[in-house]
Amino acid sequence: MVPIFLMVLTGIIEISFAMWNFQSLNQGTDAAARLLADGGETNNTNGTSILGDPCQSAFQQITNLSTGLNPNKITVTYTLNGTTIGPFAGTSANTCAGDETLLGSGNITVAATYPCNIFGYRLTSIFAGCQLAATKTELAY
Repeated sequence: MVPIFLMVLTGIIEISFAMWNFQSLNQGTDAAARLLADGGETNNTNGTSILGDPCQSAFQQITNLSTGLNPNKITVTYTLNGTTIGPFAGTSANTCAGDETLLGSGNITVAATYPCNIFGYRLTSIFAGCQLAATKTELAY
């Protein structure tokens, strides 16, 4: 009876960690989409976006709010005014400097994925394709 109870308890804990990771990723994706929608405003002096590198700024927002997630395992795809940029995996490739002209108006979509590690390292082959995914669309106007 005790081994069954421990298996159930371990399963509940593992699922709780996966849900925590999903909520963190969702919160970061939501904040990144809002940042791009709000950051698409232009600077009055030269007409450029106030975000120097929109994708890097959005990714920084995702990693700041996605507590406990490894930034190198987060994959992000941006859709700015119908133009898809990415997917970018990890911190080093996440840049789209020069694309800030796409932020002026229209829909801004940020989609992020993160691998889930349900049931630890022994059963990872069973859940190898498991991905946590979050998508948020904001209207920039």
